[in-house]
Amino acid sequence: MDGIPEEFSGLDRDALLAELDKARSELEDAEEMRRFVLAQTGVHLGARQLKAMQTTWVRDEERLRERIAAIESILVKWPERGQGERATP
Repeated sequence: MDGIPEEFSGLDRDALLAELDKARSELEDAEEMRRFVLAQTGVHLGARQLKAMQTTWVRDEERLRERIAAIESILVKWPERGQGERATP
């Protein structure tokens, strides 16, 4: 398959599915943490601190969404490959 990120090359379907589950779980955790922090009414966060946190959240969530999309794009093409084969660039 063309365009497989190097970090996924050589992984079999089960390993890719495990990576997908992990990335989805991490994204869910990141979104939950953001909601939790923003819902706190008894804690004051300065504007500078909040801006830094928001920048980190956006960056982390975007990275995880890109990772999920990359894995899903590999898995969509998987039926073209043999069951025991590994992803190769």
